[in-house]
Amino acid sequence: MEPIVFKTENGNCYLYSPAVKELLPIPETTYTDVINNGTSDSSLWMLLSDAGYLETSQSFLDGVVDPDAITLALRGLSQIVFEMTTSCNLRCEYCCYGEGYTTFDTRRRSSGNLSFETAKVVLDYVDNMFDQETTSGSPQEPFAISFYGGEPLMNFNVIKEIVEYTDNLRFKNHKVHFTMTTNATMLAKHAEFLKTHNFKLLISLDGNRMHSAYRKTAMGEESFDLVMSNLKYVKSNYPEWFKTFRFNTVFTNVSDVAEIVSWFKSTFNKVPNFSPLHSPTEGSKEYGKICSMLSKFEIPKELMTDIDIAIQSPRYKTIFELLNHLFCNVIYKETSMSSEKQHRFATGTCVPFSKRMFVSYSGELHPCEKVNRDIPLGRIENGQVFIDPDNIAAVFMSKVNEARVICEKCYLQECCTKCVLCYNDGKCDSFTTKEAFAKLLSQAFTYIESNPDVVSLLENNIIIK
Repeated sequence: MEPIVFKTENGNCYLYSPAVKELLPIPETTYTDVINNGTSDSSLWMLLSDAGYLETSQSFLDGVVDPDAITLALRGLSQIVFEMTTSCNLRCEYCCYGEGYTTFDTRRRSSGNLSFETAKVVLDYVDNMFDQETTSGSPQEPFAISFYGGEPLMNFNVIKEIVEYTDNLRFKNHKVHFTMTTNATMLAKHAEFLKTHNFKLLISLDGNRMHSAYRKTAMGEESFDLVMSNLKYVKSNYPEWFKTFRFNTVFTNVSDVAEIVSWFKSTFNKVPNFSPLHSPTEGSKEYGKICSMLSKFEIPKELMTDIDIAIQSPRYKTIFELLNHLFCNVIYKETSMSSEKQHRFATGTCVPFSKRMFVSYSGELHPCEKVNRDIPLGRIENGQVFIDPDNIAAVFMSKVNEARVICEKCYLQECCTKCVLCYNDGKCDSFTTKEAFAKLLSQAFTYIESNPDVVSLLENNIIIK
């Protein structure tokens, strides 16, 4: 990566040095010098050159995930996500499992429900793994057992069996809690059990009736009234538990941030988390339909004083990623405090199982629910968990090495959040040239200059997990 100079809209010039990992304000003459590769006799140019700021940074994407790293990740597992069912009683028009996307083609070719027998094998495996740990005097680590779908409550009997079985397991050095993502259409029916076991719920709801227009029932009718009747029942009968609910809102072309925030506050005294609608897969059956639903997500200026809303701003998230990864005075990982050279591998992919284990309804094991499921990293068969760290490391590194060719030329490589396990075609829609990266830096620092408090706001309010 070559050194980058850019101007903000306020006319200020900066030099970002990938080699030194520092950003410097510079005079316009030096800005011109760098662009022209030092054609003048500027003393500042010479000083910067002698100090290494103008050197080209080599991309050493030489990191390796070996079998030991996979084993270590498993021992530190903090969440199991069970795919309870592929069935859903809604037919949301933008659903990522629909015909606008190809990432989950494998799931569309088959369907089913998770059995308790399959879940039990995984629970026993994790319990036995934790049992081999030495006793710790430190507070117990939180461990989440999560339920995912489809609509997970359509397989409630198995959820009940899993929870009751888990209550009798030890999970040494860990404190178990239960979470679920649900469309709330069946919530009232099962509220007593879920509340008794202190489930943390994430409710999918896009706002009022108009904002939720794409969330249809299987018969193509509006789902809004059904969802609201369930939520009002729980709010009335279990008010303290209801206070723990969180809401996720998919932002589409019928969304309005100010109206949605106002509606959630007045109706539930909540601020939702906004999720962008994923870009459809080009060439997919409903590519055009999903494209028509896309809309740029922006936080209105008048809402930027509300921290819960402001930190969801795409602009803020971009600034945070840049500040967090580009500069040497920021420690963003515990491992970066080591004096040893840090090895990085291509893409922003995490080590498999370092965050969670996703168990499909059919007993296939994946690092999370978002990856392409054509290549499971483990499986449950004949009452046993089969996880081969050597094979997982080999499969993972083959994908990473395939992506390295693109990553080494990308100026966004330090801030990459793309998962290599989500792609099979060797392309990346986030590939960033030097010119595009300079423009990104210009936009970010133009905003910082005009809103200097944004840095401390992000530092104090964003939690990295």
